[in-house]
Amino acid sequence: MKILVPIVILAILVSCKPHNDNKEGQKILDEVMAIHDEVMPEISTIHKLKVKLRKLKDDSREVYVLIADLENSDEGMMSWMANFKSDKYADDNEQILYLRSEKAKIEYVSKQMKSAINNAQTFLSTYNND
Repeated sequence: MKILVPIVILAILVSCKPHNDNKEGQKILDEVMAIHDEVMPEISTIHKLKVKLRKLKDDSREVYVLIADLENSDEGMMSWMANFKSDKYADDNEQILYLRSEKAKIEYVSKQMKSAINNAQTFLSTYNND
């Protein structure tokens, strides 16, 4: 069920188009969706890493923080997808401003996800080598 919801949301997002023939808006929307499409598959990586960290039965603060960062990055993506509306404004200029704002948000989510994944993977690789 957890995997089905993001897939449905992604299908809705992909089917959305910006208003009119707003070429600049379409360009920004394409950039937003490219960032989303790059990191969205990493949701499964996040879930796998959380499982691995929980299986360690390590109650250290470091493991707690790693799991929390993974959960926060997952929630960040889900929240962004739930709130994103590619055709929010009828006015082209307002739409462009909105899409630029959404691009900044999804870039932040992307960085958050990549950082959480990298930190968890690094910890697990050193934890397993100890």
